[in-house]
Amino acid sequence: MRAESSNAEVWFEATDCVFSSYDSAAPLASIDVDEALDTVPAAPAASSTPMERLEATCAPDPRRLWECIRREAEAEAAAEPVLSSFLHAAVVAQPSLTAAVAWVLAHRLDGSDGGAIDPIYHYDAFAEVLDGLEACIVADLVAVMARDASSLSYASALLWHGGFQALQMQRIAHAFWGQGARTAALRIQSQLSAALGADIHPAAQFGKGVLIQHPLGIVIGEAARISDHVTLMQYVTLGGTGKDTGDRHPKVLDYAQVAAHSTVLGNITIGRHARVAAGSLVLKPVAEGVMVAGSPATVIGCMADIACDAAWTLLAIFVSTIAGLVLEPLPTGAWAFLAVTTAVATNTLSFGQAFSAFTNDVIWLIVVSFFFAAGFQKTGLGERVANMFVAACGKSTLGLAYGLAVAEALLAPAMPSTTARAGGIFMPIINSLSLASDSKPNSPSAGRLGKFLVQAQFQGSVHSSALFLTAAAQNLLCMKLASELGVAVASPWVTWFTAALAPALVGLLVTPLIMYKVCRPEVTDTPEAPRAANEKLRQMGPMSRDERIMLGTMLGAVVLWVLGDRLGVPAVTAAMLGLCALLVSGVLKWRDCLDYSAAWDTLFWFAVLVGMSGQLNALGVIKHFADAVGGRLVAANLGWPAVFGLLNAVYFGLHYMFASQTAHVGALYAAFLAMMLAAGVPGVLAALSLAYVSNLFGSMTHYGSGQAAVYYGAGYVSLAEIFKVGGLMVGVNALIWGVVGAAWWKVIGLY
Repeated sequence: MRAESSNAEVWFEATDCVFSSYDSAAPLASIDVDEALDTVPAAPAASSTPMERLEATCAPDPRRLWECIRREAEAEAAAEPVLSSFLHAAVVAQPSLTAAVAWVLAHRLDGSDGGAIDPIYHYDAFAEVLDGLEACIVADLVAVMARDASSLSYASALLWHGGFQALQMQRIAHAFWGQGARTAALRIQSQLSAALGADIHPAAQFGKGVLIQHPLGIVIGEAARISDHVTLMQYVTLGGTGKDTGDRHPKVLDYAQVAAHSTVLGNITIGRHARVAAGSLVLKPVAEGVMVAGSPATVIGCMADIACDAAWTLLAIFVSTIAGLVLEPLPTGAWAFLAVTTAVATNTLSFGQAFSAFTNDVIWLIVVSFFFAAGFQKTGLGERVANMFVAACGKSTLGLAYGLAVAEALLAPAMPSTTARAGGIFMPIINSLSLASDSKPNSPSAGRLGKFLVQAQFQGSVHSSALFLTAAAQNLLCMKLASELGVAVASPWVTWFTAALAPALVGLLVTPLIMYKVCRPEVTDTPEAPRAANEKLRQMGPMSRDERIMLGTMLGAVVLWVLGDRLGVPAVTAAMLGLCALLVSGVLKWRDCLDYSAAWDTLFWFAVLVGMSGQLNALGVIKHFADAVGGRLVAANLGWPAVFGLLNAVYFGLHYMFASQTAHVGALYAAFLAMMLAAGVPGVLAALSLAYVSNLFGSMTHYGSGQAAVYYGAGYVSLAEIFKVGGLMVGVNALIWGVVGAAWWKVIGLY
């Protein structure tokens, strides 16, 4: 785009005779561009530059534009006598703008495809169609002058601009296509390809004010739709993936720009004011006002003055959603529905964006895990396992908590899904232990035992996940991102485990004790419990058929969870296969699943939060905060230890905006690691500390991780208690990992 001041003046002078908003009799030199910009009607909220504001709000008078073009052509003919006859025939002698365009296009199609037709035939046919497209032609010429810095005048744009001519040929072909003259439309497409190198299907739809910067190599499919004021560069492809039929091509919305050599595939939307960087491969929708780049394309920024309205509105809705979930003016699911409806009704999010997370595999893993819990309860297997735990270490409730914590720590390195561990194994056991002690969810009796066990297991799980490289998916992602930034971690599994050993063991040791004080259970000492549990096991007798099937199903799921990466079976697929086995065998009925309301409620509110969080990241809100922090730290000129502590703290705190640990890592880990490295923090120390924090913030809220949704959804802990205890443990974990961890890292030589 042209520079906003001097080039704007050039364009303004060139178009002084065009816009009815200004007095054509006023001397050109007397026109003040800034003052003129201030007098035009209010532009769309998303427009941000003077050129966009002029283009979006000034209303060209087609007759005055035509007179301007004729005068430009006369001046060019006088300056270039050798072209005078051509300029006279193409422009000066024509009765109207549409007639001039028809003449130029008719002579442009010279029969190079082997099927020459008299230009007069083309002229008559084209002129008839173009008479109905005058407004589009005017807007397209304005777009060329506004956005192509090489354009000298409207006349030169009409006569020589290949992109403008290609677009008008497409408009004619599209009109023929709509009238049923499809052979004629396809012939124009063929001639357009031969003459200008652009292959645009006649059925493709274009709005007004579109700029094709250079037509060479542009390929646009049948079902593509390009809205108003879009810019397309050379070698842009808007095509299909080859997998779909029907409506299979992209939709590019107002003011979007797709740079050279970019490929956009599938029935996806490029949002208003979005930017696709050169050479990108876009396979997923691009949100309004964001910039994407790469193959496949990922978000690299936000158009600062363009996306702000949508971004800050969504942030306000997100914060209000969290506040409502904590204060509970309505039930959790109802409040989430109110929030997502607000986002859609205010056009902050499209319907597809608002509900995009309902296909998230982690969320469905959580839902299926709830159904496993129902199977444990229905078959009696949960009660049997609970009694076995009580018999082994049930002399005190604190002993139960430690037994569960040790069990998860032992299982974690082989089972890298925290959600699967929580929903498939430990929550069903905790539920059975609680019910055996007459501690029921969503009732005052939850405090007898269930609340304590849930909080102890939930808060302790972050240390189990941080202890082993293979204990959580985000751990491996952290190491991959670190290696891409040049941080080489020798023997990653051993180095990770060694560095985490001291702080993680301290965390596993003190967390149940702290929870015992904060969420003290009514049932504490149970010296008779082991004997009673053994008696109960004797009364239950051997395992029933349903118990054996339930146990076999869970063992099979665990095997697939452990070996999933090697076998190519995702965790959610393993869980779904297990649920299918329970349904087919009759252990669970579909009605049992439908009646398990906690699963469906969690599906809804968690998916809403994950969707909003993802859009906040896509709109650049998270990056904005991260960049602001980085800028202040650079300005403060602090030493690396201070930068190390502050960046870890900010990275931790920003998780309140995320509903996924992996999403947080993907969005911010590399940026924060780069800031640490720039400040002089030792590479391995920086990479590992941020990775450990990526586990610790999973217990801050009820939506911050998959296991958080599982433990909260069980119904033993209120939202207020989740946030209260989560806030307390933020400080405790910071103390453990910041003091014990820092001392241990010094001992092992990380710095």
